[in-house]
Amino acid sequence: EFNFLLISSLFDKIKILEKKLSQNALDLRTRLLKYLLENEKNLDTISQKQIAIDLNVRAQSLSRVLKELKISELIDTKKGRIEILNKDMIMKELW
Repeated sequence: EFNFLLISSLFDKIKILEKKLSQNALDLRTRLLKYLLENEKNLDTISQKQIAIDLNVRAQSLSRVLKELKISELIDTKKGRIEILNKDMIMKELW
């Protein structure tokens, strides 16, 4: 049983590291869009500052990409919170 728990724990850590590595290989716009879709249900509680921390980017860089997405009418921002406006277009852009 100990071996199983150890292997399971290591597997979980490998999955987390793989996700972080693959995220860092993508451009910020793509990483942000994926993040928004993955966290869609919690966007009303996640600040832009927290998103910048989660994506490991400067707040200014995040703000620039958010502005681009807002101009493209993919998202809207209100009081520092993000709302997805066009999920279908975001998914098309990602895949």
